[in-house]
Amino acid sequence: MPSAYARYEGQTLVIGNAYLERRLAARAAAPCVTISFVNKETGRDYIRPGSREFSLSANGRAMTTRDFVFERAEVHEGDPTEAIVHLRLKPLLPLSVSPPPPLSIELHYQVYSAHPVLRKWLVVRRDLTGFENLSGLPTEMITLSDLDWEDLNLLVDTPASAEVWTDYFTRREKAAAVTMDDCALLVNDAEHGEGFILATEAPGPLKRLEAYAQPGRIAAGYNRDDETIFERILAPSLRSGQAPGEEFQTPASFILTFANPIPQDVVDGEYARFVAEQLTTCDVAQVPSITVNTWVPHLSELSRTLLLEQIEHAAELGVDAYQVDDGWYDRMGDWNTNLARFPNGLEEIADYARAHGMRFGLWMAVATVDEASQVFREHPEWIARDRQGEPNRHPIPGTVTMCLDSGFYDFILDKIDAVISCYGVELLKLDLSAVRNLYAPGRYAGCFAASHAHRSPRESHVRILARLFDLVRTLKNRHPRCLMDVSYELYGVMDGTDLALTQVADQNWFTNVTSPHEVNLRREIYQRGRVTRPWTLNY
Repeated sequence: MPSAYARYEGQTLVIGNAYLERRLAARAAAPCVTISFVNKETGRDYIRPGSREFSLSANGRAMTTRDFVFERAEVHEGDPTEAIVHLRLKPLLPLSVSPPPPLSIELHYQVYSAHPVLRKWLVVRRDLTGFENLSGLPTEMITLSDLDWEDLNLLVDTPASAEVWTDYFTRREKAAAVTMDDCALLVNDAEHGEGFILATEAPGPLKRLEAYAQPGRIAAGYNRDDETIFERILAPSLRSGQAPGEEFQTPASFILTFANPIPQDVVDGEYARFVAEQLTTCDVAQVPSITVNTWVPHLSELSRTLLLEQIEHAAELGVDAYQVDDGWYDRMGDWNTNLARFPNGLEEIADYARAHGMRFGLWMAVATVDEASQVFREHPEWIARDRQGEPNRHPIPGTVTMCLDSGFYDFILDKIDAVISCYGVELLKLDLSAVRNLYAPGRYAGCFAASHAHRSPRESHVRILARLFDLVRTLKNRHPRCLMDVSYELYGVMDGTDLALTQVADQNWFTNVTSPHEVNLRREIYQRGRVTRPWTLNY
């Protein structure tokens, strides 16, 4: 029998399972906030006074659950069970001089029978309900920033006995506020042998986690501190009347409770099982045992003779996948075979690999193109541009970055789709800069091109990453046998992988090994293979 549940008890909404239970005040026309969070394995309630439930800024105005009131809740039973709480703004006075931006909020909570986990995310909607009596309806854009969709005062017992494990669960601190890197923090009470893991499913350079950087507070939200700062703009409805405007759904976060005096066992146990079963798209059975990639030591210096010889040697050693990296094409962006190097076409190489019992793989850049390419010459309107209107660039000389939140998206989707079909690609490594240049931090703080779909440079961060994920999902749907690998350069985090990426891409080329920025490879594989699943890592 499933143990997950969501139900009303008087004016309280109760969500839980055999391991944990969260209770929210659900009284009509009053704020909705978590009033208890119980680890049912120990009976201890972790919630402390002052929780904000969520927090955001709308047009510079700070807002929390206290600015909204409970309207209704829906319960969708199953496994997982989901509860959706609908909040609307507090009633406005008819003569309000400075009314808040017109928003409504949905709080989504999800709980599983087999996991000590509760997930949460928000839907923020532009909503004019309640503004009917004002002298004029708001028509301005609403800019969202400083958004934390989980914002609780949560503590096992006292600050003195609490410790926070950060840096991929390897470093013990009293507090942590992490931007871009960690996707999970472990909070342990060493005295009582219990605690919780706070994890985020926000992508790459947009994620931010906090545990006790402010007394007693934990939070999961978007980057507000460094380079790829979050912003999302909600436009009014194009329809007349009271039709709702644009909405925005945040990623999820989750809290996993435990009772174990050895918290690292929880990382390799309950946490690992949940991540593998619910947040990992890659089927380990489809991952080759041994893949040869041509990048090291050949870099882009490839030839027909070299690859044919290498395939023969790889087959003798039992290699079951062969991936051609940089150097096979004429120009990035055009993606035609370099016939000077491969006079019989790349089909010969692909067929030769398959004839020797190996799956064929290929490398492509998504948003980086050569200035000599046809697409660059014909579509300057797709270029990602900096503050001065100059092209954003990857460090490779003679290349520029195109914006995925422009017409370039459809172009490159069709190009990659055609290359996969043409060569029967079964492993595709997608690479180079799209949202952030890792080798020039802070140099390109978003796309400033005014003609693209994003409405501000900061909004370009979240929209470009969303389009990248759309592209990978679409390619996977069209080519289910092709393993999709997103590199750390494309993702925008040095040596980075996380729980957003593993839900979309099969693998993450998380290091080039040879970079001066790298730490010890063996340590990196061990650390990142605990936060995500090890079969999703590539290098």
